[in-house]
Amino acid sequence: PDMLRYSARNSKLKKTEKEWSYHHERIRLWSFNLPALGVCPGAGACASFCYALQGNFVRHGVLEVRASNYALLWELHDRGVKSPGRASHDLVTMALSRMLDRAAAETPKGRKPWFRVHDSGDFFAPWYMRAWREAINRCPHDTRAYAYTKAIPALNQGVVSTPRLHIVQSVGGIYDNRINT
Repeated sequence: PDMLRYSARNSKLKKTEKEWSYHHERIRLWSFNLPALGVCPGAGACASFCYALQGNFVRHGVLEVRASNYALLWELHDRGVKSPGRASHDLVTMALSRMLDRAAAETPKGRKPWFRVHDSGDFFAPWYMRAWREAINRCPHDTRAYAYTKAIPALNQGVVSTPRLHIVQSVGGIYDNRINT
């Protein structure tokens, strides 16, 4: 289908959902993913032991969904670049917004939708990071997202966390010396 696909949380994220719901507010945690190393421009030492290259992460169906998401992001970006009067990431932002709306509609009553952005993959371009920030901030519902990233240069270009999208700078990459502490 011509839409971005998200998934139910894995066992680790189920624990995160349970802990957060116990200590704070009740949430439903979804995840959005891209291919592992090929879409991690900041990967460094972590590449040799990347958990997203083993176990269930390497099943054909899982790999297919992640590759499809990545291809669609680039297709939408390229279409946006060719559209007069449109920012290169506008179509990506719209697709992410639709995906977030679908997840919010599937979130059980009494829970708030949350997204883990990238169990595998990373923010591979500044326009993609901006699209996530804009999409999550446009949501009319109380959707939140968080991500760990090694894409420190994109963060240093002014794409920062917001109250609805929390981005954590992650060590183990080639840009560790540029992490803001």
